Amino acid sequence: MSHNYFKFITKLNVSKLLAWDLLKTVAISTLVITITLCLSNQHEQVGLLLVWKIYIPLLPLVFFFIPSVWRNICPLAAINQIPRLFGLSKHYQLPNFLFNSAPFIGGSILVTGILSRKYGLDSSGVTVALLGLFTMLAALVGGLLFKGKSGWCGTFCPLASLQWLYGQSPLTSINNHHCKPCLSCVQHCIDNDKGLTVVNELYQGSQFRVNARLLFISIFPGVILAFFLGPEQVTTSNQTLLLVYFIVFPVFSLIVFVLLWKIALIRLGMLTGLFGLAVLMIFYIFNGSHILDGVNQLTKIELPHALSYAPNFIIGFYSITWIKKVYKQEKDYLSARNKVNIKNRISKNNLINVVELGSNDDIVKVTIVSRKQTVTMAKGRILLDALEEGNVGVQGNCRVGGCGADLVTIIAGKDNVSPVSTTEQITLSSLTKLSTARLACCVKVFDDISIELGVAESLPKNAESLDCKQLSKYQQGMHIVVIGSGIAGLSAVKSLRDLSDNCNITLIGGEPYLPYNRMNITQLITGKMGLIGFQLQSEQWFLKNKVDMWLNTQVISISPEKKQVTLALGKQFSYDKLILAQGSRVNPPTFINNQLQGIHSLRTADDAIAIRSDIQQRNCKVAVVVGTGPLGLEIADSLHSMGIKVIILERSNQLMKHHLDKTAAIVLALQLRKRRLNLLFNSKLEECIGKDNIKAVKLDNGRQLKCDLLILATGNQPNIELAEAANLKTSKGVVVNRQLQTSNPDIYAIGDLAELENSSRVDGLWSVAEKQGSLAANNILGKIENYQPAEKILQLKMTEIDLLVVGERIKEGGQSIVLLNNKNYQYRKLIISEGRIVGAILIGYPELKPLVLAAINQKLNVSPILAGLRKGHWIASFDSLLPSNDFKIPYTG
Repeated sequence: MSHNYFKFITKLNVSKLLAWDLLKTVAISTLVITITLCLSNQHEQVGLLLVWKIYIPLLPLVFFFIPSVWRNICPLAAINQIPRLFGLSKHYQLPNFLFNSAPFIGGSILVTGILSRKYGLDSSGVTVALLGLFTMLAALVGGLLFKGKSGWCGTFCPLASLQWLYGQSPLTSINNHHCKPCLSCVQHCIDNDKGLTVVNELYQGSQFRVNARLLFISIFPGVILAFFLGPEQVTTSNQTLLLVYFIVFPVFSLIVFVLLWKIALIRLGMLTGLFGLAVLMIFYIFNGSHILDGVNQLTKIELPHALSYAPNFIIGFYSITWIKKVYKQEKDYLSARNKVNIKNRISKNNLINVVELGSNDDIVKVTIVSRKQTVTMAKGRILLDALEEGNVGVQGNCRVGGCGADLVTIIAGKDNVSPVSTTEQITLSSLTKLSTARLACCVKVFDDISIELGVAESLPKNAESLDCKQLSKYQQGMHIVVIGSGIAGLSAVKSLRDLSDNCNITLIGGEPYLPYNRMNITQLITGKMGLIGFQLQSEQWFLKNKVDMWLNTQVISISPEKKQVTLALGKQFSYDKLILAQGSRVNPPTFINNQLQGIHSLRTADDAIAIRSDIQQRNCKVAVVVGTGPLGLEIADSLHSMGIKVIILERSNQLMKHHLDKTAAIVLALQLRKRRLNLLFNSKLEECIGKDNIKAVKLDNGRQLKCDLLILATGNQPNIELAEAANLKTSKGVVVNRQLQTSNPDIYAIGDLAELENSSRVDGLWSVAEKQGSLAANNILGKIENYQPAEKILQLKMTEIDLLVVGERIKEGGQSIVLLNNKNYQYRKLIISEGRIVGAILIGYPELKPLVLAAINQKLNVSPILAGLRKGHWIASFDSLLPSNDFKIPYTG
């Protein structure tokens, strides 16, 4: 790494994680020492004093003022994450019934613990120590069995309900550092959006779970009163009296809560805040002197008794501000719902939507006709979110209307959804001519609708039909052969059939699967659904549209003179026009010994399946990923999410050198290191070490890295061999003109294979392949159109890392707007030329992606809003230019 690069990282304070890890170590050590003291006859009283007069009395203050600090240093949270850190967790998904019951279970444990203090727990060091050890074991087992923190911190921890209560409006919030990376293990996670998560769960969470939370909150002031006003210790004579206290006071508290809620009509968020404050005030009225007594005993210093009132004074001083914040947060939340302004607040997971399910009027139904399946969703939500949560087999990828992975057909109720935006329309035009087709990620639903997934095979009489233009001059008897069943080939086939009902189409694919979505192929390594939801078209579609499809079939030669292609099976096809769309393959280093088990590349579904099988069969623990392009980083993220230690090798001193400027590359590097992905710069792979299985890799500097998995993501090489053998002009790819014709005018090349003449440019992007497939079909059938390279769009799909790169990095005579957020490792940059945005880089700004894409696609003149953009007011600035249906986002300042 260069000196300047290191200096920049130092400037951004990247090493905060080490400080948190040190604090966690201290917290665990403190817990272990306290348990040891409680077990010691000689020091038992010191241990009990620490527990009952220092730790327990101070924790509510921490929860009230800085709950996120505790969640970062909690020793039980750290213990819970140990199995994940060392790759030992089974990553089971916690069953819904356990997740929904967790607040009741945790709250019951806490109340039982409070009651047990009356039965001698306060004076028994051994019992306290055993409870501590049991709790540590429970947290560890939860981490071993269940995904993320769903086995303890986010569910069963007895203190979780208190942290949830006081997490509504903390004095300060600190980013989560103990979930690296987030695995979306629990819904309504307080670590994702603090106060908004709390109020959102109150209004949108599972009814049983919400009721359990409300029950705990409503009785807890009574539980605390019963503890302090009831008998100090249980005897045979006062046992009944103690139980009466622990029944009457909580029931009275519950009645007050219900009256304030149902009769006084105080909102739930506000009411829980008031009861939380009541608990704190009661607790410290009785407990302030205990803290002072504990400090006096530990320090042997007699402090003034007046200090015992300090906690209540501090809480009272801040309580008005706290309640105001709680009130405002709930008010803003409900206001957003009433205006149907739905705003996702968690980036990659999309778990939280600002909407209240207050009545049936807020719920709409989405019916998938052929499956006779209905999914309910909140009015105004994004359709894709509801379909994913309903497990209907749809998988979104780019989520901004660029990939076309989530195509649906509106069968009924097309007026009940949001209008088509510009970006969505551009993608739809390359996929289908059906006017009722939509992309689920771009559709907000405001009333009941009926849909089909993909393009509907048959539509009811009241639905719109295909607008197929008859091109009879070019249809009769024409046979078009397409080699390659990726998105480029499929786009060509669909466009051919949309334009002509009578031409003969043969599609030859080398893989044994129907055309599938490669954009998120890493999900085949980590996901549970296999290829379900990845198919781009069903078998029925090919049959209905009379496409002669050959899967798992290799073409061995092309004869331009005879206009024939020959299959490895011996069969020959004659063609009138031929489209080459074989794509590319991974270009591994020449010295790699591919005979070793554990060396993989990722290009096809079979590659992903092989990686997943290898990980399971050999229980892989350490992976080296060579290459820091988008695919390499996404693979690294996927492996990391499975608990595998990942080391990423980059030959140069910068990430994604062809896509990012130096500052953006550094910000991305910081994001990766924050998530514990290991980066090695200026590191070139030289040798693979092992006998049957890979054991280590050797770098050019002599360093050896132990690993049991090696992933090669070292760039792609177009599959030009067939074209070369047919004497077509080739360079990096197959050279084509503006109409995508090769040196033989009856043969076209598209996608990863095509190199535009005089450009030395091969665009291996999904959106480019789609566009080229459609354009080649148009030109073959007589709708002559020249290819105009569009702005490149590159997106990185990683856990909690949101990256978008569009267009050019540098423009002669242009200007740049650059904004860097050092604290959160966010970066945004626009390249502007002649008043137009010609390039953009966004890291950590998912809400800005649709706005920037819309501005670029529409070639908007942004000169009037340059001042606002420079000040960072991008949402408001873009909203003033874009049409009302183009990704409007509520402006929050």
